[in-house]
Amino acid sequence: MQARTPWLADTEPAAGLTALRDNSQVAFLANDGQTGIGRRFVDLIPERPVTRLIVISPYWDHGLTALKYLMTQLAPQETILLIGPKKRLFPVDALKDLPGLRLMDISVLDPTRFFHAKAIIAQTAQADHVLFGSANCTNAALGTASSPGINEEACLYRRLPPHFSILVLSIEKLLTNEREVDRSTLEPPKLDDDINLSSLSRRDPGRFECVYDTLIWWPGQNTADDSVIELLDAERNELPGLLAPVHWQPPARRFRLPVLKDRPALARLRYADGTKSTPAIVTLADALKQSARESRNKKVEGVASLLADETNEGFWLLEALDVLEAAEDRQTDEAKTITRSRRGGDKPEPPREQYRTLNYENFIAGRQLRSDASAMVPSSLAGSELSLVREFLKRILGVGRPDETPPDMTTEEDLSGTFDMGDETADAQGAIEGGEEFKTSLKTMKRKRRRKDASGARSTPNRLLRR
Repeated sequence: MQARTPWLADTEPAAGLTALRDNSQVAFLANDGQTGIGRRFVDLIPERPVTRLIVISPYWDHGLTALKYLMTQLAPQETILLIGPKKRLFPVDALKDLPGLRLMDISVLDPTRFFHAKAIIAQTAQADHVLFGSANCTNAALGTASSPGINEEACLYRRLPPHFSILVLSIEKLLTNEREVDRSTLEPPKLDDDINLSSLSRRDPGRFECVYDTLIWWPGQNTADDSVIELLDAERNELPGLLAPVHWQPPARRFRLPVLKDRPALARLRYADGTKSTPAIVTLADALKQSARESRNKKVEGVASLLADETNEGFWLLEALDVLEAAEDRQTDEAKTITRSRRGGDKPEPPREQYRTLNYENFIAGRQLRSDASAMVPSSLAGSELSLVREFLKRILGVGRPDETPPDMTTEEDLSGTFDMGDETADAQGAIEGGEEFKTSLKTMKRKRRRKDASGARSTPNRLLRR
């Protein structure tokens, strides 16, 4: 994130009202647990009375408590609410205490769309005061003078030129008398049935993470002990094989994966009564680690690009290795510093881990062997800059090339010509005296060239290969 937004590190966080380059003003408003967003919005508007208050919100509290608070504090000469009458989400019964309200149909903009936008516009002769973001016009989101609200919300306040917000939002046509909704035609809100939370919690399978051939499971709160884990591929097809329990250290459980053709993408639970949970995504932690790119400075970035493109080794590689090694050490030191700074002086040191010595028989009995057929080979360099060095060395040494024939695919004909250098003769002395020339096959030439390349790679300094 820091690599994508480097300007954040050099920017001081703005507190309160801030002026922008176009001479408009802005403020970030979020629930801080002490003062509600509604009260902070009111405090940013010095002019009284407000000529017009416009509120756009898909959801409202049942008593219109938040709206009443805004109207009481701002004392608007006119209040307009933009609602979707056919959605039946507006509390019609609460209008009896607010006779001066005007209701406008926002669905005129698009009859099939559900408008999820939220905005509060307080218009004065000097400016348009606009609040927009995640907060609905509810007591839980905006709060009142005595209640800060209970939701986590994030909003922006903008102070703009008069009538500017109406033009930008293109809602002029919604503020005419022709678009006003007759209160008598509004139907009471349609309340949904209560959510069966106990049933939904049973469908929660928990969280799954896969590290090579080990599956780590964090069960949900109400997971039954008789549940069985089922693994699925990306197409939701069930994968065969049984999971072998390895270790259970609450709250996580570990299993050894069977040999699978495809890695699991989803996991779900099957209960004793035959019902199943909702599928959960299996996080492939090792794959994420291998694809993760660490933050790099310009010097490390240049070395990484060089390793990715270069095909020949040289003494430049020693300098490149020093740069990457220094970057790794610096990152390790920073991690240690952060860890030390987070531990308070009054907190005791954690107890040391206890170990015990096993004899050879017990060690072998508890050893878990990885399947030879498994293609998931762990790498301690995955996700680090040193993985670039590994790939570079493999490339120049010819290790793991895609055109290389695997050992188990070598034919009997290839084996028969392994030691045929094209210089065999029954009479060696006679061949030498007669000046006989031997034919070299194309296969022999390729084999000699590979040996020459390998001998050149072996001449690389030992220090380089050790790293």
